[in-house]
Amino acid sequence: MMYRLALVSVLVLVSVATAAPIPKSLKKRQYGGDPNGVWQLTKFNSSGREGGHESMAKYWEIDGEHFFIGIPSPDNRGTTTGNDFKITNPDDPDFRMYAGNRSRLKVNGDELCWVYASMNDDLTECSPGPNRFYYEFKRVK
Repeated sequence: MMYRLALVSVLVLVSVATAAPIPKSLKKRQYGGDPNGVWQLTKFNSSGREGGHESMAKYWEIDGEHFFIGIPSPDNRGTTTGNDFKITNPDDPDFRMYAGNRSRLKVNGDELCWVYASMNDDLTECSPGPNRFYYEFKRVK
C-alpha cells in the first residue's frame, strides 16, 4: 500500500512539474529570427495593390525599438531619424506599434515581411489586405 501511495505521489509531482508555464525569458519569437539589421525593400502592397517599391527608399534598418527608413546606404544611417517601433507585449515581440498604428513582423531566414494597419485591424498574421501597408525585404549582408 505504501509503495502505491509513493508511486502516485511521484506521478502527481511529475505531472505538475511538466505543466508549469514557460518563463517569458525563455519564450521564442512567434516567427523566429532577429529583425535587427539592414534590409533592402523588394516588394510593397497597399490595400491589396502591389507595386511602387521602386520609387521608395531602398535601405531600411531595424535597431531594437527604432526603425530607420531610407538610410543612404547599408553602412551609413546618415542623418535619418529612427521612428518609434515599440514592443507593447513582451510575450509577442513581433507585434509592435508604429506611428500610432498596429504592426507585425515576420522574419524567415534572410527575408522579412512587415505590415501595418489601423487600430481596428488585429494583425494576427503578416500578410497584405484591405487597409494594410505590406512590405517585403531581404537582409543586407
